[in-house]
Amino acid sequence: PSTCARCQNFVVSAQHRPYWLEQVRRSEMLLDEPALPLQTLRIVRARMNEARGLLRALGSDTGEETDHA
Repeated sequence: PSTCARCQNFVVSAQHRPYWLEQVRRSEMLLDEPALPLQTLRIVRARMNEARGLLRALGSDTGEETDHA
């Protein structure tokens, strides 16, 4: 998902909301794991922030597509 999100052709719509919500949930669970290496924590936080950003960009469930370049 991170690679695709940087593509100029990347489009996300309200139908993708469950996927990105699950990505945030999984990231939060990983961050609760004790003794994760610092590098892993950085990657997980970055992916979680990316997913949260996409969810914010979706805003309300209007069904409109949002283009992310």
